Amino acid sequence: CSKLGIHLEERIFLSQNGGMPDKQPCKIFSWDTLKHYNAIHDDFGPMNVLSCIKFVETMDKEMRIMREGGEKRLVYCAAPGKRELTNAAYMLGVYMIISLKLTAQNVADCFQDVHPSLLENYRDASIDEPNFKISLFDCWRGIEHAKTLGWFKLPTFHAPFMWGLVDKDAYEHYDNPLNADLNEVVPRKIVAFRGPKDLADGLDFCNKYHNGTFFNRDFGPGYYAKLFKDLGVSTIVRLNSPQYDKRAFTEHGFEHFDLDFDGRSTPPPQAVTAFFKIVDKAKGLVAVHGREGLGRPAPPLALYLV
Repeated sequence: CSKLGIHLEERIFLSQNGGMPDKQPCKIFSWDTLKHYNAIHDDFGPMNVLSCIKFVETMDKEMRIMREGGEKRLVYCAAPGKRELTNAAYMLGVYMIISLKLTAQNVADCFQDVHPSLLENYRDASIDEPNFKISLFDCWRGIEHAKTLGWFKLPTFHAPFMWGLVDKDAYEHYDNPLNADLNEVVPRKIVAFRGPKDLADGLDFCNKYHNGTFFNRDFGPGYYAKLFKDLGVSTIVRLNSPQYDKRAFTEHGFEHFDLDFDGRSTPPPQAVTAFFKIVDKAKGLVAVHGREGLGRPAPPLALYLV
């Protein structure tokens, strides 16, 4: 593998395979990006908002230590491989947009000396060869737009846990598959969550095992009904064939709608139109789910954002 050393910003340097700044006192650190992304198949995607927050915090800490130690450069050493370099570039770009106030185009210009063959575009979770991929620039533009909207930005002294409209502690808790497997996708508007199932003996949750090893956790609708009262959810949208009795929600005062469509395809126009109307008329947050993960809700949510 050839050495890579890229000077990104006044004091930030990206290194891979031993490339280092010439004759400059520097502080070196690394961050295992792949452990922060849980793939289903061969999907490869940018890390979530919580990982971005933790990386920005790490960078701020490393920059402070560098200045206090008298070094002139902070060198982020990426592990070997295209995906590790791609993730390193993505996270450094997030830091430069959120903390250094650069634009996505500024960031892209900083990486112009990285040959495209050294990077890998992000792809979906299908088992087939993807026919559409997401570039680093696409992701940086998304971060930049979220910052412009005030959805994702540096916290203030008075609310250190709030990164814009992202509550760091709440995100970390509810994102955990053992707690809810739930994410607020459109702030103060829409949450996506793991599809509930009717469980034996009316259990709130049930752990699943594979070859004697814990695999994941299924939740009953009653578990989410209690949780949604606290979160301010008023409406549930189910995008898959029923795996629970919707009365578990409606008898507790929630609205419930079914918009079933094939999770391996784009949603039909009538389903998208109906989803928009449901969201716009909802009195509180809308909670949307598919069968297992968060894949099926993604297309209608993305269309709503657009």
